[in-house]
Amino acid sequence: MAEYTEKDILIIEAGSKYVTKVKPYKVINRISKTFPELKSVKKLVIGKEIVEINNESFMDCKELREVEFLYGMEKIGIKAFYNCRNLNRLVIPNSVKEICYEAFSGCSSLTSLVIPDSVQQLGWKAFKGCSRLTSVVISNSITNIREATFQGCSMLTSVIIPNNVTGILKAAFKNCSCLLNVTFPETVKKIDIEAFSNCSSLTSVIFPEGLTAIDHNAFSGCRNLSNVIIPTSIQRISPYAFDYCTGLSSIFVPESITKNNLVTFNRTLRHKNNIILPTEQLRLIKDL
Repeated sequence: MAEYTEKDILIIEAGSKYVTKVKPYKVINRISKTFPELKSVKKLVIGKEIVEINNESFMDCKELREVEFLYGMEKIGIKAFYNCRNLNRLVIPNSVKEICYEAFSGCSSLTSLVIPDSVQQLGWKAFKGCSRLTSVVISNSITNIREATFQGCSMLTSVIIPNNVTGILKAAFKNCSCLLNVTFPETVKKIDIEAFSNCSSLTSVIFPEGLTAIDHNAFSGCRNLSNVIIPTSIQRISPYAFDYCTGLSSIFVPESITKNNLVTFNRTLRHKNNIILPTEQLRLIKDL
């Protein structure tokens, strides 16, 4: 635990100059610009009566190392802690319901993260560019991993997708170059455009039975991905879904795949010989 002097620590409570006079209490918008002295604060304690941090409240507070929320916080606003690049200790209380767009984007010193089950909405790009983040526990209340939520978390090694998630949206884990494995629950129906693009360390993925769509470039550039088994529930595999997966040695495609989807594999894996297909599909792919 870091040692702080008295001047390094700021406690914000209801009724202070940093808080609006309405209920529920909210931290004042753009607080780092309204009160420039906060730029030098290293530890921030948010009082238990405060339920919301407004948009951009602590944006660019580059000296901030630690944030402590006392129980009661419900919403962390848009870019609330954007680009707080030295923030390395963050415990989100099990009262927060919403983390908004880019709330912690650019917090490049964060190393671990637990998103509690109280969080029902996780904004897109919420943790984009948290480049030292190695582990993440995601709320079981989340139903979609939004666009670019963890994009550029280049030291993230593993992630478990919660059971209620139905979609991994555009670029959600793009450029997570240290990601080794990912487990999808049976609830996932769609893996969106570039969802895992350039996850160059990814060695294996286990697709759930029930998955219906793998979109454009979903796994492009995953050069260490070696084996893929497509579930029988699949209805669409878009072009270049596995483009530049240079280490891919075999792929099993179920009989449910149509001739149009075989075009996808012919273009994506045109230099591969170990595509495992039923006899009829082998005949079709030779005719493409």
